[in-house]
Amino acid sequence: MKLPHPIVLLLGAIGVAAVLTWVLPAGEYERRDDAASGRSVAVAGTYHRVEAAPVGPFAAVMAVPRGFAAGIDVVMVILIF
Repeated sequence: MKLPHPIVLLLGAIGVAAVLTWVLPAGEYERRDDAASGRSVAVAGTYHRVEAAPVGPFAAVMAVPRGFAAGIDVVMVILIF
């Protein structure tokens, strides 16, 4: 069995993630700044549902060029070395 092209895998993963925004309930944890690590951490037991914001087909397709634009420095390092 041959592994599909990486672009096909990328588009497939984006498609699955977009469909899951319509299926799974949206929610979030409250966060606080941790002085020891300097990071924002989730507070246990504070999960609550929020209004869903499902991703449409056009937004899912546009995620590819926006992702490349946001990570162009990493892409260039990989291509150069």
